[in-house]
Amino acid sequence: MLTHRKLNLWNANCGASFEWVGRAINPYLGFMTGWLMITGTLIGSLTPVTVLGPNVLAVFGSSSTSTWPNIGIATGICVLMLAIAIIGIRPTARLQVGIAVVEYVILIGFSIAGLIWVLSHHAGSFPITSHWFSLNGIGGKGSLAAGFLIAVFISAMGGSGWGKVMTLALALSVIAATGTGIVLGARILYGMAGQRVLPAFIGNVSPKYSPPIVASVVCGVFLIAITWIYLLATSVQNAFNDVLDVSAILYAAFYVLTALAAMTYYRRRIMSSAMNLVTLGILPLAAVVFLVWMGVRNLQINLSAASRWSLVAVVGVGLLLMLIARYGLRSPFFSIPRESDDGAENASR
Repeated sequence: MLTHRKLNLWNANCGASFEWVGRAINPYLGFMTGWLMITGTLIGSLTPVTVLGPNVLAVFGSSSTSTWPNIGIATGICVLMLAIAIIGIRPTARLQVGIAVVEYVILIGFSIAGLIWVLSHHAGSFPITSHWFSLNGIGGKGSLAAGFLIAVFISAMGGSGWGKVMTLALALSVIAATGTGIVLGARILYGMAGQRVLPAFIGNVSPKYSPPIVASVVCGVFLIAITWIYLLATSVQNAFNDVLDVSAILYAAFYVLTALAAMTYYRRRIMSSAMNLVTLGILPLAAVVFLVWMGVRNLQINLSAASRWSLVAVVGVGLLLMLIARYGLRSPFFSIPRESDDGAENASR
């Protein structure tokens, strides 16, 4: 967050890391950063959308494998959040805050009820001792990580009625994630279209509501389309799953590039004070090292050969689009000069 704040002080732009990396390091690398942001955001939004339907249907006694009801629920969520995104950022922000409040109330309520359950020495509970905070669990009966999974309170004390409440919390979380995916994706597209690395019409803004309406519709329709394909064409689900498996690496990649952009732009300021050394040097570098290590380990251990090839495909499509932007759309973005902080005091806010 400190890195993003510093970069926003330099250049507050909807394109975010696309602009920062392009202007501080290299415009071609900036384009690829924007592509990774779009792909990671929209593909990552597919998971929560497709998970909600089966959970809702199961709670209310319907078959969780029913294809068309799942499609209907997923499509309804996407259309609702697209409509709100088109109306404007303020209604979107208010909805997100409202959703967060309700979710916190539900989770805090379950947490309090869980503590009361334990303090009442209910059957199946464990008294509060130092073992609660042990990473190895309580006598082999769980672990700290498992304890953070609030859903365990449903199995032990909630029953089906409270299960529906938790399903509501899940539904709200999915709604929020879907809306965030559409809004973030649209604004990245808008920022890139403003630099003509994407067709200019994508940068059109609604005269009534002001948000990037075309970019929002593109993101919403794309999310609906891949949801339908995923739920209807079971033969391609494995391919989608392979892409989903690498979404974390896509996120890690553009965070790494963003951190490098901050270090590159503010390089003259890193050694100017202890605070700048930490916020502009040590912390971004530590983030880069950690995320690169995590990505490499994930590639080596967790990803299948098919997932690795899907990563190659994502990068390959990005390179193709970059060539189209450079030589087809003739975007001036690829000719912009590099920028850097001059070390003046007013840049250290």
